[in-house]
Amino acid sequence: MEPEVPNQFFFTNYVQKKLDHFINTSVQLLVLIVVVSNVIEDMLIVIGFKSKQIKQIKLGENDIVGINMGICSQLRL
Repeated sequence: MEPEVPNQFFFTNYVQKKLDHFINTSVQLLVLIVVVSNVIEDMLIVIGFKSKQIKQIKLGENDIVGINMGICSQLRL
């Protein structure tokens, strides 16, 4: 029975090290995914602001009046 105890200890130690490595890797991947998604979100926000500014520049006074008339007709005012 005594030889099994060191083997069992070695096995549990090995499994513990593998689990620790897996957990560390998983946490690092999760942090990386969160950082990348935040960067992508920031880029999309910046792109959205730029496209809104471009649309605002392209809209003339007649277009805005037409849009307002369209909104009023949809609301039946």
